[in-house]
Amino acid sequence: MDAPWLCMPLKAGHGLSADEVATHLSHAGSSALAAAAGVLSTLDGRETRRVHGTPGGDMGEFILGISVLDDLTGGAYFVSESRVLSALEELVARKGALCMATDSMAVGRLEATLAERGFKLDESMAHPPTPDEEVLEALAAPEHVGCRHLCAVLRNPEVMGVRLQLVKWAIRCFYRLRWAPAYASRMHLTVLVGTPAEVAVIKVQTLNPVAPWFDKQTLVLHPLVVQAEREKISNWLSNWLARHMQGEALAAGRAGAELGAELVLSAMNARGRSQLELALDAMVGGLPIVSARTEGVQLEIFGGLLSASCLGALLLARECHAAHEFTAVDARSTAFALLNPFKKVPTLRTADGVVIGESAAILRFVAARFGPKHLYPAGVDAGACARIDFAIDAFANEGCVRGHTAVVLSILGFAKAPDDLPAECARYELACEQWCALFLADARFVGGEVPCIADFKVAPFFFACAHPAVSQLSSFRCPPRVSQFVADFEAAVPSASLLLRAHPSGGGLAQTLEARRLAARPLPPSPLPPAPL
Repeated sequence: MDAPWLCMPLKAGHGLSADEVATHLSHAGSSALAAAAGVLSTLDGRETRRVHGTPGGDMGEFILGISVLDDLTGGAYFVSESRVLSALEELVARKGALCMATDSMAVGRLEATLAERGFKLDESMAHPPTPDEEVLEALAAPEHVGCRHLCAVLRNPEVMGVRLQLVKWAIRCFYRLRWAPAYASRMHLTVLVGTPAEVAVIKVQTLNPVAPWFDKQTLVLHPLVVQAEREKISNWLSNWLARHMQGEALAAGRAGAELGAELVLSAMNARGRSQLELALDAMVGGLPIVSARTEGVQLEIFGGLLSASCLGALLLARECHAAHEFTAVDARSTAFALLNPFKKVPTLRTADGVVIGESAAILRFVAARFGPKHLYPAGVDAGACARIDFAIDAFANEGCVRGHTAVVLSILGFAKAPDDLPAECARYELACEQWCALFLADARFVGGEVPCIADFKVAPFFFACAHPAVSQLSSFRCPPRVSQFVADFEAAVPSASLLLRAHPSGGGLAQTLEARRLAARPLPPSPLPPAPL
């Protein structure tokens, strides 16, 4: 039996209401369905399949990725169409298939332009044309591109933050591969038919990669699936560039190996958010936006993205693959007090009615219900559990949390700066060193060679104090063992980089600390006025 859809309005507009969307989605013929893994479709109400949507689909994400890399390298790598082709070939090989959309009206204009050559798009697979300059230029002309997002990118490249030639090369390369025997079966071209007449934007909020089918024209966004795909693309692009640049110095002053996946992902998310806003404004400015999710969510965590205690709980829920949602709250509000009378975050609520506060209690609960035993081996190894509890309590009670509050939270603006900040920094350094000496002396983690819940507890705190902004804005000097723990934890828990470094909202812990650092950086001195004659 399919789980019912729960819908709520995110933006008012003229079209279907949230209740009407829920009625359609909950209809027996509109149940959730797992879409083709890894294949993204463009945002268009004329799409008749169940899809995961993003502006431009697969090609939109590819162009987004290479345009970000183009900026980060100062245009030093993508200097020819052949290099774009090489990147697209490797992406298709990794994904297995790649999709691009056009529409029947654009196809008609394209065929009219190439009429003297007898070009017919639907026959081009059986009889591929010679991909000469005339054909390739026609294929990349905006009037011949039926995907509304890609057309907008071609017409307004500066607004979209991309280099026009790069976009043209990408579209030309799609057709080159489509007409190449080795790739033909993997390059999917969807021709949309009819006139766009969308009645709502549906933002699918469930973690499960389901794709709703709708019997009216709607734009279906699935940001969580798109984010997972971007994580893969950013890792691939980062590694791919490092291999191909082979340590060359880039125009931006960095070597290819220095453009890590987190930097690429952060830039993709920032530009992707901007492009999505522009795409929605252009296509459906007056339509309602409705959030839709199934009741498959197992737990909800209430808190803040800059709270280290909340981040530990979120990291653990993600690592345990528990279907969860995060809700940012004002802990001082009356509404939140009904959930947790102590008005403290994080607070957790499960689908079956369990409501608890305190980060350590939440970590134990999530590990016990959803995680493997090594996280917290209750009922299996009492000694290991006692050591884990000791590590968590000592971290909270022996100066580390106090130091975090005095140093990091004062930098973030959530706590009053102490009267003697250097003294607090020295105490925090000592507390971290003592904790590490006791719990990290013989292994990478409290849990040994794999993290336990105590490691998830301390990781966001240590990540924050190891950030360069903290040492630049205070006298705190991060102990080397803390920096090593952070590196080991991020290697063992890959999702940590998304939550801690490059959160899609742009308001993650590292992003906010970096903003504080930049805001505090003194302006360069004004040039001296010219000497009087």
